[in-house]
Amino acid sequence: MKNLFKSEYTKEILQLYALFILLILVIYKAPQIVSFLVQIIILIVFYRSKKDYFWFALVFIAESQPGSLFILTDVKHSFSILQNTPLGLLYFWMVFIIIAFIKSLKSRIEHPFFLNNVILVMLIYIGMLMLIFKMRKLSDFGGFIPWLLLYIIPRSFKSQSDYKRFFNLIFAFVGFVLMTQIYFLLIGHDINLMLGGKLKTILPDRTIEDAAQALRPVAGITIPFFSIIGSVLLLLYKKTGISKNYLYIILITSMFSIFLSATRGWIIAALLIFMSYLFISFKNPFGLLSKFIVPIVLLLVLFNFIPSLKKQSEMAFARIETILNLAEGDVTAGGTLSRIDERSPRVMKKFWESPIFGFGDSSEATPFSDPHVGNQNLLLHMGILGFLIYIMLWLTFTIKLFYREKSLSNGNEYKHLPMMMIAALMSIIVIHSSSSQWFGMGFGYIRGFIFFFILSYGNFIYWDSIKREQEH
Repeated sequence: MKNLFKSEYTKEILQLYALFILLILVIYKAPQIVSFLVQIIILIVFYRSKKDYFWFALVFIAESQPGSLFILTDVKHSFSILQNTPLGLLYFWMVFIIIAFIKSLKSRIEHPFFLNNVILVMLIYIGMLMLIFKMRKLSDFGGFIPWLLLYIIPRSFKSQSDYKRFFNLIFAFVGFVLMTQIYFLLIGHDINLMLGGKLKTILPDRTIEDAAQALRPVAGITIPFFSIIGSVLLLLYKKTGISKNYLYIILITSMFSIFLSATRGWIIAALLIFMSYLFISFKNPFGLLSKFIVPIVLLLVLFNFIPSLKKQSEMAFARIETILNLAEGDVTAGGTLSRIDERSPRVMKKFWESPIFGFGDSSEATPFSDPHVGNQNLLLHMGILGFLIYIMLWLTFTIKLFYREKSLSNGNEYKHLPMMMIAALMSIIVIHSSSSQWFGMGFGYIRGFIFFFILSYGNFIYWDSIKREQEH
């Protein structure tokens, strides 16, 4: 049985890579009609498939845009079915979610969603804001489509095996993301340019050799970030059937990838998950460090033999150290942070004109909207009431899982997973508060998927863990 699982898993990874490469070829090299037909065929196969986790993994990988593949700023090579519609670009993920929703209507879940009440309040409030403050344009409606994932995911991921297999497929792309980051540091741009794509930003090509400060190879960063969450969850789960050494390698490689991005908020979030894992799972967490000696030594050797990586790591450390300036009262963090003294005041000045309800997704809010300051932007669009509802959602999730954790015996296979899910939610709150907005009225696909996946997996653990407790 174990060998059978391994062979099936290997087959799924090869299939996922084959489809990913196929998408690259048809979107970058084939006529648009070919790209359209291939995407339609994928949607048809997905609708008929019984392995929803596989197709969600494919969309997650593609929408994470490793190597800046399919970046939204390059419309011609975006992962879109049609490029001219009343809604603007008709992205693949939009149609994928609609078909997944239709497909999930046939499914039933054994237990209710444990956040139903607060989610209902949230949706009613957002609906009210949409009535009071009309949307800027029809294309903005796309940001609300990911809310359907709250209904879809619990009906598409029906067992622990589905969650486990999904994470395994994501793990398979951690190495790919790391290679694209190293390529970026050595060459000065992402790999999408080799295929005829465009630069992600207006900045000129620049290698780490020429840089005066750490470069930011962030393309595809959600893959290693989500792999950190997945690896610690599977390390804690008592019946995973996956090599712990493999999971340790994925964890360390993903941490290294996040570190190379030199993005402080994401690094802090990754460290939060890692440290939570250490202290949740071990009475002597420092004893676990021996498990990481081999991959850490390999990475240190890699640092010393590749000067570019060594320079990037030194500058990344220097960037992280600027947080100490913030703690000492320098709101600019040594001149590297404009969020507090420049971006935030501009957003908050407009917010105070309508502090209770904010301005919704209206044209009046648009000139002042700034996703680089997540909490302030959330207040601008949803007001104090919307912010409080989000806090209510976070607290409800945390409190329910905290008490579920306390009710589980040490022999329960889910023991410690509720606490780890709380840490996962806290990690994206950290990113939202420090790097870029995660929560709001609407979502992009990736951030919406990660958030709703965490809520849905938390719901699954909440109910299935007590079911396993009753069987003992």
